[in-house]
Amino acid sequence: HHPCIADGHDNLGLLYRVRAKALALQQRPAHATTMLDKSMRHLKRARTIRQYLYGLDHPSVAKSEVSLCRSQVTWKE
Repeated sequence: HHPCIADGHDNLGLLYRVRAKALALQQRPAHATTMLDKSMRHLKRARTIRQYLYGLDHPSVAKSEVSLCRSQVTWKE
């Protein structure tokens, strides 16, 4: 576990979320759902690594939680 690995997962999660939004706008819901699922997996992995490294109350863990919440909101849009 290393902070750079968490950052990499976070970046991938954000990219997949942007791609999901674009696919949803193109009326391709099945593909959008797949991208959102990938986004959530990467963001959860980033959160898990940060929790392991820093503990539950660290600001970087909170950042991961915010990213996860934003992806969950995208699911509902």
